[in-house]
Amino acid sequence: MDVYSLGAILYEMTTGHAPYDDQSDLYSVMNARLVGDPVAPRALNPAIAPEVEEIMLHALARDPDDRYPTAAAMKAELMAPERVQVTGRADRLKAPSPGARYRRVARIVVIALMVPVLLFFVFLRMFKR
Repeated sequence: MDVYSLGAILYEMTTGHAPYDDQSDLYSVMNARLVGDPVAPRALNPAIAPEVEEIMLHALARDPDDRYPTAAAMKAELMAPERVQVTGRADRLKAPSPGARYRRVARIVVIALMVPVLLFFVFLRMFKR
């Protein structure tokens, strides 16, 4: 079972919103997922226990290595939320930046274009001497 999907379902069940509900189209949702985190569940529903929020955010971690290793591990914490150690994941959430991915690609393109131009001028100087 996909732990991220379980976390997304739990998020929507407890908050009434999908993790990236504020995005306008499918591409925006996918991009937001890559460059940011969802809104903290307790910001949408203060009745959620901090331990349950911790479980959801653990399951929704962007990096798969930061998620639960198995659905069984997630289930174990859901069955005993009082044993969950709150690490403050909600305080470390980063809102999606719509242009973050484009800026990174633009930077790579500019560098890739500058290298041949610089090499051209270096060779031009070498042959002028």
